[in-house]
This record gives sequence, C-alpha cells and structure tokens, in this order.
Amino acid sequence: MLISARTKGALVAAAASLTTLLAMALAPAANAGHAYGSWVHWSDGAGGGPGYVTLVDYTGDQWPVYSAAIEWDRPDPLNVIYRNGSCGGFGHCVAVRAEQFALACGERAGQTILIRDGNHLSADTHVRLNTRCNDRADREQRVITCHEEGHVMGLGEQPESLEGDTCMGAQAGELGQATDKPGPHDFGAIRNIYGHQD
Repeated sequence: MLISARTKGALVAAAASLTTLLAMALAPAANAGHAYGSWVHWSDGAGGGPGYVTLVDYTGDQWPVYSAAIEWDRPDPLNVIYRNGSCGGFGHCVAVRAEQFALACGERAGQTILIRDGNHLSADTHVRLNTRCNDRADREQRVITCHEEGHVMGLGEQPESLEGDTCMGAQAGELGQATDKPGPHDFGAIRNIYGHQD
C-alpha cells in the first residue's frame, strides 16, 4: 500500500500524541512529581490573568522555603507567594511540610505530590521535605527546596547537561553539581508553560 508523505506525517504525529496520552494516563501516582514533566500547570487566575501559587510553609525555620519562593517568583507570567502556616485563600495553595521519611536523605531528600485535574494541577498538590536532611549544609537544603518547588511550578527533572543552569537536575540527591536556585533555563521553561491562557 502506498502512503503519501502528508498521510505518513499525520500518522506519526497521531502515534506520538497517543504515546504522550498513554504516558500521562499510566504514570504512577507515587512518581507524579517526576512523570508529568512540563505538560501540567496551574490554571489562570480570575479574568484570565497569570496564575498565583501560594507556598504555605509548615516547616518552621528548618527549610529555606521563603528564599526559594522568592527565586521562583522572578519569571513572568507566574506569581509565587509565600505564606507562613496558612494560605489566606489567595491563589492556588500548596502546603510545604517537613516529614521524616523511611528513606535516608541521600535516597530521597524530598517529594512533590502533583495532583491534577486534566492538565491542571489541583489544590491537593503538596511538598514533603525529608527531616533526615535537617543536618545538611544550608546550600544542600536550598538545592532540595528549590528542586521540589520547581516541581510545584510544573517542571520535571532536567537533563544532567543543564545542571549548571537549573536546580531541577535528574539526580536531585547528588547535590554537588546542582544550582541552589532556578536558572535561565527554568525561567524559560516557565514562560513556555504559562505563555498561554487556559
């Protein structure tokens, strides 16, 4: 059977779309922070303007949630707000808690649970930071916090080749090469994810 180039291209595109949809549907919930990548995001705010994400810090003074939130608020069009202990009903609220994991810090330093409704993240999204990392150096805690908050923004792990430009490296537990704040690559990804209205 002969197939035109146009038909063949359409079939290839359809197969790629089906593969993406299957990956989204079959991604296990436990790996939600890593599996969804950049196709999930927060919906727009009222009136179609940029969305607001409020990081609600329940960690006390153990984790640098505030300083990471300031860094993630830098790129337009997403607005990141920090609150201590309660959301105040503004924007999409995400709880950030410190909990003792069964695994050691080197095995799992943190976890972001992304809960979605279609392509949009929902209010049940939350961050867990491993209290077994409380004795780590300040810089390492900044890397971990930046990384998990990046997942909250909708970013997945980034290739190791970008480690000098992102805190979203694929091996978050290997903290030596990762940056402790988001970089231009991360900001570009956020502009790409939130550069439309929905």
